[in-house]
Amino acid sequence: MIESDVYVMEGSLLPFQEAGIPFETYPVAYDLLNWGEDERMLVITTGTVWGAVHFRAEELASEPPLDLISWEEMQEVSVNFRSDNVKLLDLEETQKETFPDVSLISNPGLYRVRVYAVGRHSGIDMQQVGEHLDERYLMQLWGESKARPSTPVQTIGDRN
Repeated sequence: MIESDVYVMEGSLLPFQEAGIPFETYPVAYDLLNWGEDERMLVITTGTVWGAVHFRAEELASEPPLDLISWEEMQEVSVNFRSDNVKLLDLEETQKETFPDVSLISNPGLYRVRVYAVGRHSGIDMQQVGEHLDERYLMQLWGESKARPSTPVQTIGDRN
């Protein structure tokens, strides 16, 4: 499990890339969760442009039940990781010292990735690590035997 407050910078993207594989271009990111066509980079599109967000990732043995209460949005994609060295990076690779140096997965292979988000539409920027962060993410990863289509971003939960 990885849990950390991380800074997002211009571009509002948190990429998860198979470490050691360079990327020439950034994938176009329209959804909450985007898997690059070249299958080298998984990208979360954040609401905040500058500032900190809270991020948690957990690799699970099997598909967990949906949490339709605690979160505002969710999306799922199938991802085939060719390496077990999949790490959190920023687009410019300028924050290597502040990002957890732990792989998101223990084995290469086909995974289903679910991302939950809350606070993406809060309009709050410039939050700092250590503050109560309005924008938070949970990424759940589990192995699967057959790829499934990506889901659209779904609005869930009752946050009123």
